[in-house]
Amino acid sequence: EQIRQVAPPLPVAYVLLKPEFEVLFLPCVEQLAGQKLEGRPGLRPGTRWDGASWEARRGLKEWLSQHYPPGRSYKPTLDQLPLTRLVDLQRLSDAGVPCFGTLERAVKFLIRATTVSPAVFPSPAGRSAVGRP
Repeated sequence: EQIRQVAPPLPVAYVLLKPEFEVLFLPCVEQLAGQKLEGRPGLRPGTRWDGASWEARRGLKEWLSQHYPPGRSYKPTLDQLPLTRLVDLQRLSDAGVPCFGTLERAVKFLIRATTVSPAVFPSPAGRSAVGRP
């Protein structure tokens, strides 16, 4: 509703990743393990997600740090972008991470809404996702 009140002149989408951005790495963690991250060590080879619900565990930054080589830890400012570049988007989509599904729908909304302005995604219950309330 706050975005609608601002009335931006272009379509807008907002998505919150639950519980945090690093949830996007989990379905691909085996693929990411053992990869060097722009001159920094990354996740240890053999790192695997334990199968817990994608959005159930908090403290994903700490979980990632536990799977770095001894004496190293996950640093969002240094590691987030390189890990994101390595994520397999198809694998992530196929994994069924709920917040990533929302992100995919938001991107599709923005693609469709480029001819309609202003528009906000997601729409409040009972209102159209395109145009003003």
